Amino acid sequence: MQHNLSIHQSSERENKIAIITGGATGLGLAVAHKFVRENIKTILIGRDEVKLKEACHSMGVLADCIKCDLTALNDLPELVNLIRTTYSG
Repeated sequence: MQHNLSIHQSSERENKIAIITGGATGLGLAVAHKFVRENIKTILIGRDEVKLKEACHSMGVLADCIKCDLTALNDLPELVNLIRTTYSG
């Protein structure tokens, strides 16, 4: 899978939401910062609520966080519904 973080036109960014798993640390956090710098609403998902909140706070209003353990497969439909209802335009 190839990841291309380059965004060329501002119209491509309108109404876009990035969802980053493992977004509180490491590569996920770096990717989240990239999207926020590109003015893209970014949702961080992870297990450590404290680290998630710290990460979101460091990025400002374009970042939001959801505590979720993605290995708990039974919780995934609820996560998807939460994202749809909260962030759909």
